[in-house]
Amino acid sequence: MRTFRPNRERGHIFSPFKLFVVMVCAIWFGGQGTYTALKNRQPLTLTCAEASRSRPTAQWLVIKDCQIEVLDSAMLVEKPKDKPEKVTTAYLPLRPAGSSHPGTECRVVLATEDPAILGLINELRGATTHAELEFLKIKHAQALQRRRDVSGLVKTGSYENYRLGALQRFLSRDYIILAEGERPQLGLSMGILSVGLILLVYLVCRCFMGNGATEAES
Repeated sequence: MRTFRPNRERGHIFSPFKLFVVMVCAIWFGGQGTYTALKNRQPLTLTCAEASRSRPTAQWLVIKDCQIEVLDSAMLVEKPKDKPEKVTTAYLPLRPAGSSHPGTECRVVLATEDPAILGLINELRGATTHAELEFLKIKHAQALQRRRDVSGLVKTGSYENYRLGALQRFLSRDYIILAEGERPQLGLSMGILSVGLILLVYLVCRCFMGNGATEAES
């Protein structure tokens, strides 16, 4: 009597190829997160003027006395079906507090999901005429050049650079993107790395067991 056996080589949810992809991602992101957490046990505190003069060496930063330039920002826009598009992440150039030359080169970009900032940007984007936009700029003049301290993790890699658009013309060649509010997570990163290493051992063992079975059959 013939019984049905699932195809284990193609289309299975736990196929070797899918496990390999998960393994690579887990080792990469878990390893990067673990390295960052071990290297940055405490945040490096510096002023925005110091960060503007030279690229910070640490990845976990607290930057004080910053001036956030909302009008020079880039943004990530979500376009849901049958709903107005809205900004979900803003990329804001940071300059030393009191800077009197907006639009000049800067070294630090803040990636933020602060509801107040996103609400302001969405309001400006909702202006339908030039006169309405100018009125909003006057109304929110102080918020458009807000002064505050920021903290977060420097994003590694360049996968977010394409989101910066026209903002890149203001940036120095060695600029950084600071993800506001993020901090190293050693426990989570080590857990993800462990999953990747376990999958690596499993796939290696499966490979050797498969080769042994093939040799036995021959």
